Amino acid sequence: VYGRGPNWLYGTLVMQVGEQPFYQFDPRLGWIAPPPLQIGTQVGPEVQIKTHVHDDTTVLTVNIVPKYLDYTQAEQLTFPAVPIDKGLILDGVMPHWLVTALVRLYDNLGVAWIACHQPQLGGAIVVASHTSAYHFSDLIPMPHS
Repeated sequence: VYGRGPNWLYGTLVMQVGEQPFYQFDPRLGWIAPPPLQIGTQVGPEVQIKTHVHDDTTVLTVNIVPKYLDYTQAEQLTFPAVPIDKGLILDGVMPHWLVTALVRLYDNLGVAWIACHQPQLGGAIVVASHTSAYHFSDLIPMPHS
C-alpha cells in the first residue's frame, strides 16, 4: 500500500489480504510489513496503553510518548489481552504500521469485531468482524466513559 489514507483504510486493507504478506510504505522507513506483536502486561515507557471495557466493546487507547515510535522497537512491545466476545475499538494517534499490526494481532486472537476510531466521522469504522452484529465499514458510535 502506498499513499496517504485514514487508519481505518489501512486496517481494512490488511484484513483483505488475510495471512498473505502485506507491505506498506512509510516515508521514514520505506517498504515495511506490520511487525509481529505479542500479548502481555509489560509496557515500555514509549507507549501508554489504556483499556476501557464497556457492555459490548473494549476501547484500547494507545498514546505514544513523545509522539514517535521507532519501528525497530515493535518486537519489544506487548499489548493487553482483551475479551474476545466483545468488539474492540483501536483509539489514539499511531503510525499505520502499528494499526495494521494491532488489527492482525487481535483478529488472530478471535476478537468479535475490530474498529478504528475516526474522530472526523464521529465514531469508529469496523475493519473486521466475526459476528452479525457489525459488518465491515459500519460506523459505530464511541462508547461513553
